[in-house]
Amino acid sequence: MCKIRPGCSNIVALNGACVIREALIQHSTESAGRPNFVSFQAVSGGKTFTNYSKQWRMHRKIAQTTVRAFSSSNSHTKKAFEHHIVAEATELVEIFLKLSTQDKYFNPGHELTVAAVVVICALHDDVEFRSLLHHMDQFGQTVGAVSLVDVMSWLKSFPNRVQSAF
Repeated sequence: MCKIRPGCSNIVALNGACVIREALIQHSTESAGRPNFVSFQAVSGGKTFTNYSKQWRMHRKIAQTTVRAFSSSNSHTKKAFEHHIVAEATELVEIFLKLSTQDKYFNPGHELTVAAVVVICALHDDVEFRSLLHHMDQFGQTVGAVSLVDVMSWLKSFPNRVQSAF
C-alpha cells in the first residue's frame, strides 16, 4: 500500500488481493468515499458522484427499495422482471464467450453497463435510451481516462476536454 498526492488529492494505491480484500471488508467505511474530481462536478453538478455519507446511504436505500418493490409487487411484474434479467444474462454470456475466443483480454465494462441499463430501463429502445447510452460512453471516454484537471484543479480555468464535452 502506498499513498501519493498528485495535485490537491490524496490517492491510496492498494496492491495484492489480500490488501484489497482487507480494505473493502475490514475498512469498508474508510474506502467507500469518492474523490472530489473537477470532471465529476462538471458532468453531474455534484449530484451523481457523491461521497459516502448518510445522504448517500439514504439514496441507495430508496433506490434498492424501489427496485425491490418493482420486481416483487405482483407475480406478473416479477416474472417480467426476471425474464428481462435472464435474457440479458444469457446475451451477456454469449457476448463474453464470443469476445473470449479472440485470444486476448477484453474489458467487459461497456457490455455490463448496457445489460444493467437495459434491465433497469425495462428494455426501452427509443431515441432517449440511445442518447443515454451515447452520453454514458462519452462520459466514460472523457472522465474515465486520467484528466489533468482532476489533479490540478486550477486548470479548469483553461479550455479542456471535460468542458468541451459537457
